Amino acid sequence: MATVSEKIHLRNQYNHNVRLNNNVKELALESEPIQIKLVLSESAAVYADTLPIPVANLSRSGWKWTKSSAGVEKFNYYFYSNQANNPMTVVELKTFWACVSINTFTDIKSVPFLVLYTAPTGINDAAFWYHSKIAYAIELSGQHLYSGEKILIYTGKRPIYLDKLRAFKLTNIIKTGEANPNEVVNLLSVHSDSGSAVDCQIVTHQVGWTNSQVAMNIAMV
Repeated sequence: MATVSEKIHLRNQYNHNVRLNNNVKELALESEPIQIKLVLSESAAVYADTLPIPVANLSRSGWKWTKSSAGVEKFNYYFYSNQANNPMTVVELKTFWACVSINTFTDIKSVPFLVLYTAPTGINDAAFWYHSKIAYAIELSGQHLYSGEKILIYTGKRPIYLDKLRAFKLTNIIKTGEANPNEVVNLLSVHSDSGSAVDCQIVTHQVGWTNSQVAMNIAMV
């Protein structure tokens, strides 16, 4: 019969093995994301109300957006929409992200931000087209960004299959509405700041998201 200390050791070893097995499964999942493409010429619904319209970036791939005048010009790329037959809740979403190059960095307003919108329910909706909105913005906290540098901006857990880029977790979180974890994710998007300087130029190379079952890597071409 095992002693108390032996039982404790066996229980700890079992818990360690469970965690290790889960980590291996998670690594396998995130290291082999589903690869798809958003072709600019076929994606007017994705860039929707963007002004000015992005153009193909021939030198480094991606969608290139350049602010042409002072005011409210900005880009809005909606790269995930709710799949009614396979809904995803906020708590199931582990991360969503974008790989971008800020070709003309001047200040924090040059850096894009990420937004999650949940599906409207008809009760206490924050707007007619969403129930809640969660925006994720950067806090540089003494770090420096450099014009032309390709970086990863992300929420939640960093996607491990994008480990070669300098990464910035977006920790400035602004919630509009109830923002409960069981709300259904309706849209995931990346946006530029309308307060960015004239001639601010941003190339969006890739976007993506990961939930508890699948990872999605979306190339902007």
